[in-house]
Amino acid sequence: MHVRVSNCRDNASYHSARLAPKKSDRKATIYDWLKKFEGNPGMSFILKPIKEMLKWELDSILERVVEMPNMRPEVYTIDSIAREAGHEILRLPPYNW
Repeated sequence: MHVRVSNCRDNASYHSARLAPKKSDRKATIYDWLKKFEGNPGMSFILKPIKEMLKWELDSILERVVEMPNMRPEVYTIDSIAREAGHEILRLPPYNW
């Protein structure tokens, strides 16, 4: 018997850790995250070695990658973990008290 579980979360910051880094993150963090997607179909960017890249270059690539249709910046860490386990996360709107 397969049981499907739904989990309801509010938008508290500790429930909403994003998968994609923010522009304010360190250069190495952004570089490592982008490195995972380099060469994937639909990804049209090539990363130089990290010492040759400036922070603003990484920020502009990050913006383009996150805005791609197949990339959803609103996907959160807990959502992907729950989906892998066959569960569903329901999110409440902000200020729902």
